[in-house]
Amino acid sequence: MVSEWMNWWPFAQQEKRLERLIAEAEANPMDAEKQAALLVELNKHSPESVIKRFEQRDHAVDSRAVAEYLKALVVTNAISEYLPDEQSGKPSSLPALLQELEQRVSGTTDVPFYKPGISEKQPLHVVMVDPKVSNRSSRFTQELISTIVFTVAFGLLWVMGAVALQRYIGGLGGMGASGVGSSAAYAPKDMNQEVTPEKNVKTFKDVKGCDDAKQELEEVVEYLKNPSKFTRLGGKLPKGILLTGSPGTGKTLLAKAIAGEAGVPFFYRAGSEFEEMFVGVGARRVRSLFQAAKKKAPCIIFIDEIDAVGSTRKQWEGHTKKTLHQLLVEMDGFEQNEGIILMAATNLPDILDPALTRPGRFDRHIVVPNPDVRGRQEILELYLQDKPLADDIDVKSLARGTPGFNGADLANLVNIAAIKAAVEGAEKLTASQLEFAKDRIIMGTERKTISLHITRVATLLLL
Repeated sequence: MVSEWMNWWPFAQQEKRLERLIAEAEANPMDAEKQAALLVELNKHSPESVIKRFEQRDHAVDSRAVAEYLKALVVTNAISEYLPDEQSGKPSSLPALLQELEQRVSGTTDVPFYKPGISEKQPLHVVMVDPKVSNRSSRFTQELISTIVFTVAFGLLWVMGAVALQRYIGGLGGMGASGVGSSAAYAPKDMNQEVTPEKNVKTFKDVKGCDDAKQELEEVVEYLKNPSKFTRLGGKLPKGILLTGSPGTGKTLLAKAIAGEAGVPFFYRAGSEFEEMFVGVGARRVRSLFQAAKKKAPCIIFIDEIDAVGSTRKQWEGHTKKTLHQLLVEMDGFEQNEGIILMAATNLPDILDPALTRPGRFDRHIVVPNPDVRGRQEILELYLQDKPLADDIDVKSLARGTPGFNGADLANLVNIAAIKAAVEGAEKLTASQLEFAKDRIIMGTERKTISLHITRVATLLLL
């Protein structure tokens, strides 16, 4: 029963068929058709056996047998013996082989032997095939490797898809899973980077029009340069300095000048950078900022527009002020003599939380007012020093004619005048162009249609 069951297997049937074809070919050695059928089947299992049997010259052959012989020569790479060798100068013996094969089948009655290379329609075409392809074990190895490569590639694609789906779900707010929906899943790139100080080249020479504020901050510069001068007698500088004033008076420039004058690292952050739609992100950024500053001490931390995070807390929005709470804790987390100076600027000091402005945190408030006449003259001279000027420019007179202008307004005035001169094709700035810029800032852009109507009305009245 076992033997009968084994006979149903495909390889057993192939072996039986091969044995039958061998028996028929041996029984009829002059039957070219049976010999060709054997070579066709034998070529599937052992091309070497085809070559050996064909070259014995004991059996009849036809064109099919010759084709199987040539196929075996190509598969086993034995055809290379008949090809030319350029290195050794060996000529090609392939024509002689083809002639010999033609002679072997010339006496048969089947289809005439194919003669390649005798015309353009019958060219000589030889294809070199890897002999290992026909080997069953080699084919099995190749299929196994292909299966393994496909499985690994599919697994990598599946893992990458799962990670992308997890990040997408985390970006939508999370599903409660660990790591999904947390701040680590959708944190911006800058949160994963180390906080580094800003490059600063400003000094007190670049700050004009606020001498009183600079004088109050000179002791901060001295402390950063020589802290032992103050600590030997038990003196302590303010932990936090709050710069207040209207927009454009130079609060940010003044903070950068202090760091540049003292030659210490300068950490700059805007208040809006701490705010985020996700709870806890702002508090994390505050912690990272102060941790980096402690490593670089002595240094200056400057928070511009601090009212964005330090406004007065209300009872119903306490859960949204975690950033302010973290800032209050960090300001109490370092001693006054550690060399960290926290500076902040705001245009709205009245809305700051009292816990932020109390002594021990921002306990020194410095008002940066609009510059006076002398300050405006210094600012204009600073912005005009690198520009070609005409002889009719009187900076002092221009400063007296710009009351209420701050540093930003004066910088804009000089820029508008420079653009006006470039449009007119002038080589130098003139007083008329500066006056044009001043009038444009104070009264706005000139409306030529209204001026034309007024001129016409005045003409009619005179008539």
